[in-house]
Amino acid sequence: MKKYTAILVTLLCLLILTGCRGDSALDQMGDTLGLSVAEGTVKSGVDTHSGTQGDGCSFTEVRFSDDSLQQEIEQQDDWQTIPLSDTLTALVYGTGSRDDSIGPYLTDKDGNCLFPEITHGYYWFKDRQAESRDGEDSPELLERASLNVTMAMYDIDTRTLYYCELDT
Repeated sequence: MKKYTAILVTLLCLLILTGCRGDSALDQMGDTLGLSVAEGTVKSGVDTHSGTQGDGCSFTEVRFSDDSLQQEIEQQDDWQTIPLSDTLTALVYGTGSRDDSIGPYLTDKDGNCLFPEITHGYYWFKDRQAESRDGEDSPELLERASLNVTMAMYDIDTRTLYYCELDT
């Protein structure tokens, strides 16, 4: 009887663990962006989300061997051609002089910009905050007490996709 109980408990544990297994980071990124990113190679990634509130920042860099992702992006209506708007420039890179600077908000643990300067490419942005009017950028975005945003940029020159989720 103990033998059957042990087998049953083991099987239940396996079922529970299998059911709790989540999608990969690439799968989740692809679902969010509506793109096929599974063929990419993750070059770097960090995720500081933790705690009961789930606050933190995740950032992933994915490289591609051909132009297929660029072609897919060009078929999407919600991807925009770089340059970024003033609000998104402040969010990603920061603006202003030392006395009146704003941002950047999407930074690593040392306060450095996560995104490299990109001159040829596309960007995708989603404001996930409840106060968001339409999910797009607006000047009020940077005046809130908290930010819940998703930002992606694709660099044509290096065939690299950068993806960031910030939750504060």
